[in-house]
Amino acid sequence: MITTYLFKSLFLLLSFWANGQAQQPKHQILIKDVHVFNGKDEQLEKANILIEGRLITTISADPIPTDRSARTTITKGKI
Repeated sequence: MITTYLFKSLFLLLSFWANGQAQQPKHQILIKDVHVFNGKDEQLEKANILIEGRLITTISADPIPTDRSARTTITKGKI
C-alpha cells in the first residue's frame, strides 16, 4: 500500500517536472553580419546566424526575426 502510494507520487512529480521542462523556450543567440564559409566557394558570404539552445537553426543573408525577449541575445559579428 505504502509502496504503491510512493510510486504514484513519484510518477506524478516526474510527470509535472518533465512537462515544465518541455515548455520552457530555448535561449536564442542572433549573430548579425558575420562572414560564413559555405564549404564550396572560396569567397566568404555575409550572413546572420540564429542559434537556439545548442543548435544552429538558421543561416540567412536576410534579417532573421526574433522575439527580442530576455531569452534572446543579439550581437554583432566581429572579424
